[in-house]
Amino acid sequence: RTPLLVKSPGMEPYIRPIEIEAEGGRVFLPTSPEFALKKLLAGGLENIFQLGPCFRHEPVSRTHFPEFTLLEWYETRRDYFQLMETTEQLIESVALAVHGKAEFVFGEKTIDVSTPWPRLSIEELFR
Repeated sequence: RTPLLVKSPGMEPYIRPIEIEAEGGRVFLPTSPEFALKKLLAGGLENIFQLGPCFRHEPVSRTHFPEFTLLEWYETRRDYFQLMETTEQLIESVALAVHGKAEFVFGEKTIDVSTPWPRLSIEELFR
């Protein structure tokens, strides 16, 4: 598990971290485990993940809470096609485990997450 108090929350200007006053100076709650996981990759680990708490200083709403659970993973020696397949399989397996089928309802829409998913180019997406 990566640290829950960090000296630097990251460089994304659109993500507002939660600052904590602690003995020895100010620290932040992590907005994601990205930097800590990448340090582990640089240290030689090859396939790593973390499922854990993250924090962002944003207003509470129907779709957001300042504390949330985030899954982040990194795999070495894999191209983006393989990573897309891993993502598809993960989401499909979660839907099957939770709902007993490869679909779920979001708002008024039923979303089918059966694999394989369609592949679209950036140009096609913009059209």
